[in-house]
Amino acid sequence: MDDTDFSKLIPDCLVAPFRECHVNVVLGNYGTASVLCGAILERALKDLLNSTGSFFQLIEEAEDDGLLRGDNIRHAQAIYKVRSNAVHGKRDFRSISSVKAWECLDMTRKLVSDLYRGRLEGE
Repeated sequence: MDDTDFSKLIPDCLVAPFRECHVNVVLGNYGTASVLCGAILERALKDLLNSTGSFFQLIEEAEDDGLLRGDNIRHAQAIYKVRSNAVHGKRDFRSISSVKAWECLDMTRKLVSDLYRGRLEGE
């Protein structure tokens, strides 16, 4: 990643996980990157919903509250699925492809940016 000022895009608590996620994708640690994508989205939803639900429940709550709409619902569900398959062994952790990891990272960046649009200081 570059020297972008992320304070206008995402909260400070998500900057380090995003950086780690990018590094892991570049290093070829695709399973790790996919798990981090899930963790980033889960943390963002917990923050915005002020909820303690499971990742799956958070996605449902965000949909019910209108926080997630359209493609973002499908993207959140896709991130949840890739992350859960990697964590819970439905798919071999090492079998996540470069393409799938980059897709997951792209979806996570878009989702989190959309979720926080207009909610951070300086906007």
